[in-house]
Amino acid sequence: GESAEFDEYAADYQGGLDNPIKRMMGSSPDQFIAVKARWLLRREPQLLKGGLSVLDYGCGVGSLMRVLTSLGAKASFTGCDISR
Repeated sequence: GESAEFDEYAADYQGGLDNPIKRMMGSSPDQFIAVKARWLLRREPQLLKGGLSVLDYGCGVGSLMRVLTSLGAKASFTGCDISR
């Protein structure tokens, strides 16, 4: 089958950390994603209580869902991405 553009570099994906603004937030994609995840948890505290369903459209390798879970999120997560 045909592969998506992201498939070509997914194994070495660094979350755009060549961008100096992103590097200010951390030295790894997970550290940068954690900034976004903590914002989301503040914005939607119900994520820490459970009972929500979250769809991450364009999830890539599922980093946001993994980081949210590590920060205590208790949602039902579904990831969808064009890449395998």
